Amino acid sequence: MTTHERWIIYPLLFLTLGIAMRDKVVPPRLSARDLEADLVRCNRLEVGLEKVALLEAGQVTCRVMTVAGPDGTDAVRMGVIPERGGRLEVCSRDGKTIVAAGSDQTGRAGVVETLDADGAPQVQLLSTPSGGVVTTVRHDKKIWVVTGHVGQNFGVFAEAPELGRRLPLTWPWKIEMKPKKHP
Repeated sequence: MTTHERWIIYPLLFLTLGIAMRDKVVPPRLSARDLEADLVRCNRLEVGLEKVALLEAGQVTCRVMTVAGPDGTDAVRMGVIPERGGRLEVCSRDGKTIVAAGSDQTGRAGVVETLDADGAPQVQLLSTPSGGVVTTVRHDKKIWVVTGHVGQNFGVFAEAPELGRRLPLTWPWKIEMKPKKHP
Protein backbone atom coordinates (compact mmCIF):
# COMPACT_ATOMS: atom_id res chain seq x y z
CA MET A 1 0.00 0.00 0.00
CA THR A 2 1.39 3.35 -0.97
CA THR A 3 1.62 6.43 1.25
CA HIS A 4 -1.19 8.16 -0.68
CA GLU A 5 -3.48 5.15 -0.22
CA ARG A 6 -2.74 5.14 3.52
CA TRP A 7 -3.69 8.85 3.75
CA ILE A 8 -7.11 7.90 2.32
CA ILE A 9 -7.80 4.51 3.93
CA TYR A 10 -6.77 5.19 7.56
CA PRO A 11 -8.82 8.38 8.03
CA LEU A 12 -11.84 6.61 6.51
CA LEU A 13 -11.27 3.63 8.81
CA PHE A 14 -11.09 5.83 11.95
CA LEU A 15 -14.12 7.87 10.82
CA THR A 16 -16.14 4.68 10.35
CA LEU A 17 -15.06 3.32 13.76
CA GLY A 18 -15.93 6.66 15.39
CA ILE A 19 -19.40 6.72 13.84
CA ALA A 20 -20.02 3.11 14.91
CA MET A 21 -18.91 3.78 18.51
CA ARG A 22 -20.55 7.21 18.98
CA ASP A 23 -23.81 5.98 20.56
CA LYS A 24 -21.82 3.66 22.86
CA VAL A 25 -19.65 6.49 24.23
CA VAL A 26 -21.91 9.56 24.00
CA PRO A 27 -25.53 9.07 25.12
CA PRO A 28 -27.95 9.84 22.30
CA ARG A 29 -29.93 13.08 22.60
CA LEU A 30 -33.10 13.63 20.67
CA SER A 31 -34.16 17.17 19.98
CA ALA A 32 -37.27 17.89 17.99
CA ARG A 33 -39.82 20.65 17.65
CA ASP A 34 -42.57 18.20 16.74
CA LEU A 35 -42.27 14.49 17.47
CA GLU A 36 -44.86 11.86 16.73
CA ALA A 37 -44.48 8.23 17.78
CA ASP A 38 -46.63 5.27 18.76
CA LEU A 39 -44.46 4.42 21.78
CA VAL A 40 -41.74 6.34 23.63
CA ARG A 41 -39.75 4.55 26.36
CA CYS A 42 -37.46 6.48 28.65
CA ASN A 43 -36.23 6.61 32.24
CA ARG A 44 -37.01 10.30 32.63
CA LEU A 45 -39.10 12.72 30.59
CA GLU A 46 -38.66 16.39 31.40
CA VAL A 47 -40.67 19.15 29.80
CA GLY A 48 -39.05 22.60 29.91
CA LEU A 49 -40.38 25.16 32.37
CA GLU A 50 -39.07 28.27 30.64
CA LYS A 51 -41.66 28.03 27.84
CA VAL A 52 -45.23 26.87 27.92
CA ALA A 53 -44.94 23.30 26.75
CA LEU A 54 -47.63 21.03 25.40
CA LEU A 55 -47.33 17.32 25.93
CA GLU A 56 -50.23 15.51 24.36
CA ALA A 57 -50.73 11.78 24.70
CA GLY A 58 -53.63 9.39 24.48
CA GLN A 59 -52.25 7.37 27.39
CA VAL A 60 -49.33 7.89 29.77
CA THR A 61 -48.03 4.92 31.75
CA CYS A 62 -45.46 5.58 34.45
CA ARG A 63 -44.53 4.75 38.06
CA VAL A 64 -44.13 8.31 39.38
CA MET A 65 -45.27 11.65 37.99
CA THR A 66 -44.40 15.07 39.40
CA VAL A 67 -45.78 18.45 38.36
CA ALA A 68 -43.46 21.28 39.37
CA GLY A 69 -44.40 24.90 39.94
CA PRO A 70 -42.67 27.88 38.32
CA ASP A 71 -39.92 27.84 40.97
CA GLY A 72 -39.28 24.10 40.57
CA THR A 73 -40.90 22.89 43.82
CA ASP A 74 -43.38 20.04 43.60
CA ALA A 75 -47.00 21.13 43.16
CA VAL A 76 -48.55 17.68 42.54
CA ARG A 77 -47.11 14.18 42.92
CA MET A 78 -48.63 10.92 41.76
CA GLY A 79 -47.17 7.50 42.24
CA VAL A 80 -47.42 3.94 43.44
CA ILE A 81 -46.97 2.70 46.99
CA PRO A 82 -45.84 -0.94 46.86
CA GLU A 83 -48.37 -3.46 48.22
CA ARG A 84 -51.02 -0.71 48.59
CA GLY A 85 -51.87 0.97 45.30
CA GLY A 86 -51.76 4.52 43.97
CA ARG A 87 -51.38 7.86 45.74
CA LEU A 88 -52.02 11.46 44.69
CA GLU A 89 -50.54 14.35 46.68
CA VAL A 90 -51.23 18.07 46.35
CA CYS A 91 -48.41 20.19 47.77
CA SER A 92 -48.19 23.61 49.42
CA ARG A 93 -46.06 26.33 47.87
CA ASP A 94 -43.03 25.01 49.79
CA GLY A 95 -43.46 21.46 48.41
CA LYS A 96 -44.98 19.78 51.50
CA THR A 97 -47.98 17.48 51.11
CA ILE A 98 -51.23 19.15 52.27
CA VAL A 99 -53.83 16.89 50.59
CA ALA A 100 -53.38 13.17 49.94
CA ALA A 101 -55.65 10.64 48.28
CA GLY A 102 -54.96 6.96 47.89
CA SER A 103 -55.53 3.57 49.40
CA ASP A 104 -55.55 2.69 53.09
CA GLN A 105 -52.98 0.45 54.83
CA THR A 106 -54.66 -2.68 53.47
CA GLY A 107 -54.71 -1.44 49.89
CA ARG A 108 -58.40 -2.32 49.60
CA ALA A 109 -60.18 0.93 50.53
CA GLY A 110 -59.80 4.62 49.73
CA VAL A 111 -58.57 7.46 51.97
CA VAL A 112 -58.57 11.23 51.41
CA GLU A 113 -56.86 13.38 54.01
CA THR A 114 -55.85 16.97 54.61
CA LEU A 115 -52.61 17.56 56.49
CA ASP A 116 -51.10 20.41 58.47
CA ALA A 117 -47.73 22.02 57.74
CA ASP A 118 -45.94 19.26 59.71
CA GLY A 119 -47.59 16.48 57.69
CA ALA A 120 -49.98 15.34 60.44
CA PRO A 121 -53.50 14.40 59.28
CA GLN A 122 -56.23 16.85 60.34
CA VAL A 123 -59.25 15.49 58.46
CA GLN A 124 -59.61 11.98 57.03
CA LEU A 125 -62.34 10.63 54.80
CA LEU A 126 -62.11 6.87 54.50
CA SER A 127 -63.98 3.76 53.49
CA THR A 128 -64.62 0.92 55.92
CA PRO A 129 -66.36 -2.43 55.42
CA SER A 130 -69.45 -0.99 57.17
CA GLY A 131 -69.51 2.41 55.35
CA GLY A 132 -67.82 5.79 55.16
CA VAL A 133 -66.11 7.59 58.04
CA VAL A 134 -65.02 11.21 58.50
CA THR A 135 -62.42 11.77 61.22
CA THR A 136 -61.21 15.15 62.48
CA VAL A 137 -58.11 15.35 64.66
CA ARG A 138 -57.33 17.97 67.28
CA HIS A 139 -53.99 19.78 66.86
CA ASP A 140 -52.39 17.84 69.75
CA LYS A 141 -53.69 14.52 68.32
CA LYS A 142 -55.32 13.64 71.66
CA ILE A 143 -59.00 13.76 70.69
CA TRP A 144 -60.58 12.70 67.45
CA VAL A 145 -64.18 13.21 66.41
CA VAL A 146 -65.45 10.41 64.21
CA THR A 147 -68.64 10.61 62.15
CA GLY A 148 -69.95 7.64 60.21
CA HIS A 149 -70.03 3.87 60.27
CA VAL A 150 -67.66 2.29 62.79
CA GLY A 151 -68.14 -1.46 63.04
CA GLN A 152 -71.84 -2.14 63.63
CA ASN A 153 -72.43 1.34 65.08
CA PHE A 154 -72.93 4.58 63.28
CA GLY A 155 -73.22 8.12 64.57
CA VAL A 156 -70.81 10.70 66.03
CA PHE A 157 -68.07 9.52 68.39
CA ALA A 158 -65.11 11.02 70.23
CA GLU A 159 -61.96 8.94 70.44
CA ALA A 160 -59.23 9.59 72.94
CA PRO A 161 -56.18 7.38 72.32
CA GLU A 162 -55.21 7.39 76.00
CA LEU A 163 -58.67 6.00 76.94
CA GLY A 164 -58.48 3.33 74.28
CA ARG A 165 -62.19 3.47 73.52
CA ARG A 166 -64.83 5.33 71.56
CA LEU A 167 -67.26 7.66 73.36
CA PRO A 168 -70.62 8.24 71.65
CA LEU A 169 -71.54 11.93 71.29
CA THR A 170 -75.01 11.05 69.97
CA TRP A 171 -77.26 8.13 70.64
CA PRO A 172 -75.46 5.39 68.65
CA TRP A 173 -77.50 3.42 66.19
CA LYS A 174 -76.72 -0.21 65.68
CA ILE A 175 -77.44 -2.15 62.50
CA GLU A 176 -77.04 -5.75 61.59
CA MET A 177 -74.44 -6.32 58.92
CA LYS A 178 -75.62 -8.82 56.33
CA PRO A 179 -73.03 -10.44 54.10
CA LYS A 180 -73.16 -9.24 50.50
CA LYS A 181 -74.42 -11.72 47.95
CA HIS A 182 -72.30 -11.93 44.85
CA PRO A 183 -74.00 -12.98 41.60
